[in-house]
This record gives sequence, structure tokens and C-alpha cells, in this order.
Amino acid sequence: VGNDSGHIQFIKPSSENFLKFEVLGEVKAHSDRIEGLFIDEEKKVTYSISNDRKFKVCSIDKKSIVIGTVFQSEFEVVQKKPTGMFVDLKLRICYVSDSEGNIRVIDLNKVLAG
Repeated sequence: VGNDSGHIQFIKPSSENFLKFEVLGEVKAHSDRIEGLFIDEEKKVTYSISNDRKFKVCSIDKKSIVIGTVFQSEFEVVQKKPTGMFVDLKLRICYVSDSEGNIRVIDLNKVLAG
């Protein structure tokens, strides 16, 4: 779950009541509200965008949930406020839109390699 303060919280919903959950871990990923968040379970990373206009890739570990605050990649993704993010795992591409209608295409293979 991404929140207004730029934190990503990893939660486990209760099996009896999905409105209740346990926070498993938290990382300060951005300096502003998170607008898009995707968990890539195969690569064990999260992809996120924020109103700080940065795209970040954060390493995660299923045992400890977050390995410190290890960012594999971080760069400014759009000039204006981001409005959406879509990840196509089959093509390994992320699309990020901004408030002016622009779309940035990000090759996730290059991001994870570099």
C-alpha cells in the first residue's frame, strides 16, 4: 500500500475480516504522495511513482519484507504530476502517464540491469 507520506506499507489482510490487516514492514520510498505501486513477485521488487516525479525500484524479500531501503533504481520519470502507472510483466514494460497526457515507456529489463 502506498500512502500520502511517500511510505510503502506491506500488509497481510486478516483471513476473517479483510478490513483488518497486519503491517509486515514499511519503507520510506518517496518524498510525496505515491500515485502508483506494483509488486513484481518474480523479481522481488516494487515499482512506484510519486508526486515527487520519481520512479523507484525497491528490493523486497519475502522473509524480511524489506531489505533496508535498497533502491535498485531511481530517476525522474515525468516533468509534471504523474497520474497513472501500468506494468506489463509479459513485455517487461512500465507505462507512466502525467497530467499533460504524456506517456513515458520504461523498459524494466534495462532498469533492473542498470
